[in-house]
Amino acid sequence: SSYFEPNVLYNNATSMYVLTWSHLMANQIPPNVHEIPLATSRVPQGPYRRVPPLKTRGVPGSTIGLWADQDTGKGYARYNSALGNCLEELSADFLSTTGRNTCVGKATGEGGGFFKRDGVFYLMSGFGCCFCPAGADALVFASRDGVLGNYSFLAEINPATNPATHKLPPVPAPA
Repeated sequence: SSYFEPNVLYNNATSMYVLTWSHLMANQIPPNVHEIPLATSRVPQGPYRRVPPLKTRGVPGSTIGLWADQDTGKGYARYNSALGNCLEELSADFLSTTGRNTCVGKATGEGGGFFKRDGVFYLMSGFGCCFCPAGADALVFASRDGVLGNYSFLAEINPATNPATHKLPPVPAPA
């Protein structure tokens, strides 16, 4: 088994740190497993105690993370899957989902990120192999309609990968 991409998020409501990580079992993502591993701790350096996994709408791929909106305190799980790049709203303790979710784009390969700047939410991902020598493309989607709002393709910021892994026409930024 391989464990990588640890992600720790502080929960203000519980005063706990919540840890997620990506995992490969015998170099394969477990098929049809709709869950993300979780552990909690009172301090960021641990020790962490495993808790029941986060049940998700889609089957998480190799990229998993948590994110909290500093303005609302709401937490979200982000993962790539056959449904696309998915965001799921978390419960107040960040240990389950509310059932509210959105998936953006098509099924993607690896990598990804999520952030907010000046009221715009940005979701990034790529179709290529982020650890391969040629690198990968980086697709950017944006929404002004909230974390689970309507996303538009904004740009491909690394189209010069060799070979190019995906091409989408440019779309104007959200108004």
